[in-house]
Amino acid sequence: MSMARQFREASPEADLLLSLLRLRSESASPSHTGEILSREICWEKFVSLALRNRVLPTISHSLLSSCRDKIPPDIVAFIEDRFRRNIQRNQVLCRELIYLNKLFLAHDIRIINYKGPETAARIGLNINECQFNDLDFLLREDQEVAARELLLSHGYCLELAEGESGPRKDYTYVRQFNDDGTPSLIEALPEDVQRAGRIIIEPHLHVTEYRLPITIESEALWERAGHTEFLGASLPVLSDEDSLLILCVAGCKARWKNLKLVNHVAAAVRNLSHVSIERCIENAKAAGCERMVLLGLLLANGLLGVKVEQELIERAKRARLEKCAERVILVRSRDASPSFDYCPYPWKYSSIIRCTLDRSCDRARYLWRTITRPYPIHRRRFPLPGPLQNLYSIIVPTHDYVLVPACRNLRRWYEGDRDNQPDIHEALQEFRQREEQR
Repeated sequence: MSMARQFREASPEADLLLSLLRLRSESASPSHTGEILSREICWEKFVSLALRNRVLPTISHSLLSSCRDKIPPDIVAFIEDRFRRNIQRNQVLCRELIYLNKLFLAHDIRIINYKGPETAARIGLNINECQFNDLDFLLREDQEVAARELLLSHGYCLELAEGESGPRKDYTYVRQFNDDGTPSLIEALPEDVQRAGRIIIEPHLHVTEYRLPITIESEALWERAGHTEFLGASLPVLSDEDSLLILCVAGCKARWKNLKLVNHVAAAVRNLSHVSIERCIENAKAAGCERMVLLGLLLANGLLGVKVEQELIERAKRARLEKCAERVILVRSRDASPSFDYCPYPWKYSSIIRCTLDRSCDRARYLWRTITRPYPIHRRRFPLPGPLQNLYSIIVPTHDYVLVPACRNLRRWYEGDRDNQPDIHEALQEFRQREEQR
């Protein structure tokens, strides 16, 4: 069974969602969308699925232009409201992106922007139809202190994870105040679009983290970097090949948790006119993550119809990545997460990540680092003095894979199973209450 067919057969809502996404890329026929609309669609379930996959802004225009009269008025109003507020959010982030680049340039601090609005624009996506959580950029290690002092002096606050007393290798900054001293908040935005109305940026010293043992050389990324024109400014960005590589790595790292990630890879393959996929794969192979790129290409081809050389598809199949892709599709095509996909913590062990690491030694390192490394929650719940730190290698897996699942299952037994993704019923209720208050 093809991947697109597998996704479509999950439900009429999944079929419609995929058809609308493929229409945006001109890889589907409008007649098929019409056929789906002749079937009974649960619109709340459809919106829930689109929210979970972070593509509601992407398909809003196509959806409302093709079948507005078939959608309940309150659902139409909800979709339009989400789209409008997402545009407001993106406008703020784009202004902040330009502001930060000018600020760093003025103080001779080099950065490379990636995964943000500038990347979406480069790969041919409409920024108004994308959804962003924060701004990411690569920072040189020898300029980290200067960048931190600059951000702290311009309204940003270094945010530490709960229980941390000092900064991590990678950082999260939140803008609390504008330059004029007024609070920096974006009012009335939904939580799944941004967190608590704050502007969040994440400078990275490396494009991967400790628990993901692949060796993408930062210096090589700097040497291959270029510039792109974005809203009248020239911004430093990764090369085309590195952009595609990082999008595939980011997708695997996030367990391909939504269709937005696949859509970005598909757009990069389709619209980066100078990208050499073979060179991208060579770079990935040197880093130990060739399979991550192959899985990204396989999903983009199978779900969104992007043209990929058959030899690469066959290479992905020989690497036994089809089963991995099928697991991704099984979960992303549903409007509620089955229990096996539930991840109580972002560092929880993932079979998708393990399967896409090229080297067996890297798979072993990933397993060990993921299930034994203590995080703030472990140190807070089980504080140990220095001489006993090694006990965390036993405490962490016991806590994450025995105690937490047991407590979660007990809670579900008493309270009923609740999905950890956006609840469309609650979101609609909040929207209706806001409308009544106007």
